[in-house]
Amino acid sequence: LNGRLYFGNNAPFLQIPFNNTALWAGRYYWPLGPFPAIILLPFVAIFGTAFLQGYVSFFLTILNFYLLHKIAKKFNFNNNNSLWLAFFFIFGTIYLGVAALSYSWYFAQVMATTFLILSLNEFLGKKRWWFIGLFLASAVATRANLILASLFFAIMGLLENISWKKKAKNLFFIFLPIFIVILLLFLYNWARFGNIFEAGYLLQNIPPAPAADRTYGLFNLKHVPGNLFFLLFRGPDPVIVPGTYILTLPYIIPNKMGLGIFFTSPLFIYLFSAPLRNKLVIASAITALLLLLSIITYYGIGAEQLGYRYALDFYPFLFVILCAAFSGKLPIKAKILIFFSILFNWYMLLNF
Repeated sequence: LNGRLYFGNNAPFLQIPFNNTALWAGRYYWPLGPFPAIILLPFVAIFGTAFLQGYVSFFLTILNFYLLHKIAKKFNFNNNNSLWLAFFFIFGTIYLGVAALSYSWYFAQVMATTFLILSLNEFLGKKRWWFIGLFLASAVATRANLILASLFFAIMGLLENISWKKKAKNLFFIFLPIFIVILLLFLYNWARFGNIFEAGYLLQNIPPAPAADRTYGLFNLKHVPGNLFFLLFRGPDPVIVPGTYILTLPYIIPNKMGLGIFFTSPLFIYLFSAPLRNKLVIASAITALLLLLSIITYYGIGAEQLGYRYALDFYPFLFVILCAAFSGKLPIKAKILIFFSILFNWYMLLNF
């Protein structure tokens, strides 16, 4: 709004050590994607900087609940079971943490998740490829690695029973908006750092431990074991009476480095029962695995966080696989797991 791409030097948060900004030529930049800031522009223009991004996040979460309910119904779930699955995603997964805690990083993830869910809902519904392309481009402008999410739609587009001419046209509609956004991101990086490939992540002012990890490169196979540990195996921490092994209230608290996805969302065990010959399952699984690879090779784990929040990049595709796994029927065991997932995640949130 002030005609600059950097923070004013008098911004209060710049006095905080390790504030995650990127210092370049005496100016402080924000390395994350610019689209969340663009979305906030009209609100800040009208209400000033007292306007909270959590307000937008709240309404995006309501939209996500509605869209997830619609997606579940497209898999022949009745209204009741569709509600169960929507409640699961919003309240029984790591999404709860990014929706409830109003950090800049979390706001970006709520936005990115919204655009992925919008694109999946459009594909499973009216299938207007221009809209799918616009939603994906918006996701890329929020979190650049989500360009990999376009693989799902490319696979499904190529598998459609239509002429190759129509397939090429549909793919063009998907990738043209993404291509334009990539060009704009390159211009954005050039205007800030004089390098189209520098978004600011290598320049971030971060604590010593992640800074040491970054010396191995933003992406490196050496980052995989640590990321996999926090993604799959990290459990909550016990609360004990000092000098003893006696548990005391609240008994367990979240480890802010992350929690394994099967601790936060044990319903995901049903992923392994999905029909492997289903085209949606195959395309979703391939896309989720590729997104997973981009996350676990990254130097940052995502802390502080309630759960392993970077996994949200592929959770919408896991939701599709779950819907296919249940085949329109949600057994009582699954509902019990959803119920306890919601209880667990809220308990962790309240003790975060």
